[in-house]
Amino acid sequence: MSDHSAPKFNAAIFQPALPKYRIPMFRQLNQSCRIKVFFGSEKHLSNDSTAAFENCPIKEWNIKLPGGKTALWSWRQIGVCGDASWDVVVLPWNIGYLSLVPSLLRARFNGIGTILWGHGYSKSSGWFRTAVRNWITNLATAVLFYDPVTKTKFQDLTGRENCFVAANAIDSAPIEKQIIAWGGGSRLEDFQSEHGIADRDVLLFVSRFDPNNRLDLLIRALPMIRSKRDSVLLVFVGGGPDEEKLRSLVAELDCQENVRFTGPIYEEENLAPWFLSSRLFCYPTNIGLSLMHAFNYGLPVVLGDDFSRCNPEIYAFEEGTNGVVFKDGNAESLAAEILNLLSDPKSLERLSVGAKKTATTVTTPQRFVDGYRQAIEFAAVSTKRSRT
Repeated sequence: MSDHSAPKFNAAIFQPALPKYRIPMFRQLNQSCRIKVFFGSEKHLSNDSTAAFENCPIKEWNIKLPGGKTALWSWRQIGVCGDASWDVVVLPWNIGYLSLVPSLLRARFNGIGTILWGHGYSKSSGWFRTAVRNWITNLATAVLFYDPVTKTKFQDLTGRENCFVAANAIDSAPIEKQIIAWGGGSRLEDFQSEHGIADRDVLLFVSRFDPNNRLDLLIRALPMIRSKRDSVLLVFVGGGPDEEKLRSLVAELDCQENVRFTGPIYEEENLAPWFLSSRLFCYPTNIGLSLMHAFNYGLPVVLGDDFSRCNPEIYAFEEGTNGVVFKDGNAESLAAEILNLLSDPKSLERLSVGAKKTATTVTTPQRFVDGYRQAIEFAAVSTKRSRT
């Protein structure tokens, strides 16, 4: 539990966006540290509003670089790093910000603690960008990671001790509320009857239709699954750039009766019955927070075995405990794993229990808040000691 008697250090937190899922954790963090979140505008993340803590939208400048690439500049980062009323400034660990190094140096000159917060890696960066990303941490008071696995790798490489983890999480309260709301009486049965899924083996995907997610593999696996289990129904919840290609592939393979596109659904009350009516959550690759969404519903996850293609949240996945893997990029392997689970109710139930346990013990909002608070306290205290 958080130590609410701890000093209330003042922390300015810079974020690319202020998404809805992050607000409950920041609200709780604000109970032990006075925070203000400065947030920009990110293409695939919608900003939400809240009065639970101070927050402020900011403008960031895109700068075109040679070769067609772009960089970012934030005057607000530099300004806040010169304001000694802040004990700590948390900056995005993103070397695409040209303002990052000047901000870190200005904060150091003004006796302000700094934290670099980010994934700690990029799926596409080469050795040079990795070296630059790691070097910049020398200018920060502390480094905050999204997951414990990457933190350990970084420490093994650098020998640094000033590393912390705020393991990414989602607020489980709205999900638990909907599980209770849909679990009583005949409400869920009525939903299943209305949507024609009462006797179907529903395989669920909820996220953007992004080419990097390889959703075509799910569709290509369907004919093989249907040949042995014609009750299968693949439900896609969401939208995105790959939708037209996916619909065309469904038509090409003549499996329209086994696929349902619901369109985007955002409210938990409307998402819940789809999760609660499904047998498996299928996300071929590139999974992130969706992993935790599924686990909170006790839904086992099926994904490719190349975890390097996934996001930091993959640390919470444990093969055989809360899900299974298939040979990455292989539709036949995907079909085989799904068929094995659909024909083995005991294994399915065991994985479901494991998924729910992960959500309640490993990927909790409290762990995020505790890790974040520890990083802030370390950065603030370390900086004060260096000034005295």
